[in-house]
Amino acid sequence: MKEQTTAPAQRINFSVPRTYADKSVPVNLEISQADFSSIKGSIEIPVDVKRPGLKYTANLLSKNRGNILEQGEGAILEVQILNEGNLSAEGVRLKIESKDENLKIIGQAEAIAGKIPASSRSEIIKFQVSTLRRIKVGDSSLNIAITQDDFSPVLSPYALRIMEEGAEIFDVASEDRKGTRVSGGKPAPVINLKTAQNIVQTSDETFRLAFEVIDNRNIETVRVEVNGVLIPLDEKAGLTLLPSMKKEIMKNIPLRDGENRIVITAYDSDNIPARKEFSVNRTPEEDVDTPPVTSLNNSDAVAVVIGISRYEDKDIPPVDYAKRDAETVREYLIKTLGFKEKNIAEFYDEKATATKLKSYFNTLKNRVVSGKSDVFVFYSGHGVPESGEAYFAPYDLVPYDIKTTGYAMKDLYKQMEDIKAKSITIVIDACFSGKSEGDTPVIKSASPIFFDVSNPLLKVKNSVVLTSSTGKQISSWYHKKRHGLFTYYFLKGLRSKADGDNDGRITVHELSAYVGKNVSEQARVLYNREQTPEVIGDKDAVVVRFK
Repeated sequence: MKEQTTAPAQRINFSVPRTYADKSVPVNLEISQADFSSIKGSIEIPVDVKRPGLKYTANLLSKNRGNILEQGEGAILEVQILNEGNLSAEGVRLKIESKDENLKIIGQAEAIAGKIPASSRSEIIKFQVSTLRRIKVGDSSLNIAITQDDFSPVLSPYALRIMEEGAEIFDVASEDRKGTRVSGGKPAPVINLKTAQNIVQTSDETFRLAFEVIDNRNIETVRVEVNGVLIPLDEKAGLTLLPSMKKEIMKNIPLRDGENRIVITAYDSDNIPARKEFSVNRTPEEDVDTPPVTSLNNSDAVAVVIGISRYEDKDIPPVDYAKRDAETVREYLIKTLGFKEKNIAEFYDEKATATKLKSYFNTLKNRVVSGKSDVFVFYSGHGVPESGEAYFAPYDLVPYDIKTTGYAMKDLYKQMEDIKAKSITIVIDACFSGKSEGDTPVIKSASPIFFDVSNPLLKVKNSVVLTSSTGKQISSWYHKKRHGLFTYYFLKGLRSKADGDNDGRITVHELSAYVGKNVSEQARVLYNREQTPEVIGDKDAVVVRFK
């Protein structure tokens, strides 16, 4: 008998799309041979069906909490997207829409959540909503749409209840004072707020409360409660012990995240009380350390990130957040701007010596694909002036020999001119005034006067230079966020905040306008100093696209 033989096993690769919904895949098989009939058959290959399961949770930070809004009230709607499915959701976007012209979305109405893994959730996304006073009392709603790249959208309304606008001053009986309330129609004291009424929005940890109490009798007691906690008032706050028909109060009060209920109660000498109540919503400034994920793919792009927080020469003051700034920018390059990790060179602290930096930039053109590569350079650290010229301060800078051991900005620009890149973007969070944070000289032996250093114009088409300050100014730190002030708002702008016309893309003009406004305002608030970011180059260039 002839021995049976078996042919080697054949491997056939199958794949099904993410959106495949059946529990099995029918496969037809046919075995043909040269001198006999073919054999046909079919098999069912089981499929482990997976799909995202998106839903949302919402929290309205309003005066009355729950889902209640008063006529004329503004509030913050916090939305978080949950993926309860067993497959990641790709390219997730959230959009809120109002069909009632008296119920408005203020600012952004659409946000990118990006990829949400299975059994995970997005960051909290915040929208500002506002009602006009003429809005009808009763039921209302906002349309919430969650879309994703390859599965059907999730559409679900968010129900609201509109209430009539309430009065602001109430006569109330005291629960903690002995005595009888005086009757006979005598008027209560008048409480006039000198800070904003209704809902106040702030990102600060404290709120400057200012008000006055007026009565035709002497004012005996003034109380301030924040979230049910009594805030002590003293003479420094304006609560004098002497009898008076008018008291002016000014006090910094602490705020928690979300809504803060502030209640002011005043009593006159006849034990008649008055009460004023309002809310302050504290929305902490955004955490920029988690980059938004986009679908951008810029495989030919090349980047250099430099962050120098400490220096070899111990007399040179540290730059607290420079390395952290550069590391965060790197993450944005990858996740938001679509750069490849292998195309990003990193120089931090002792790795950022003058020799290494100059050597790398000398050979950078060899890494660039002519006419295709976008080049991005980020520097955070000290800048120093020398003979009217601007120098970057490498890790091994020798203070008495800046020309040799520093890295002249004009040399970097000259190297950039020789690169045949598609575009060049240079972002610098450093000042060249000769001063560091706290007005400390970068070089102790240097003259304490300010040097007037101009930023040379990069002579390359499609190039942009963004700097954190002018030549005579100090670049500030944002200690609360552990970033340079300029870098913080630069990154925040990339998170769609700079998209002024909501067209899904951010241009250099939009980014510089957003960063310039916020950095200038915060520098005045935090340090009482001027800091004016500058931009040179192609302001119409698109930095990032979200659509």
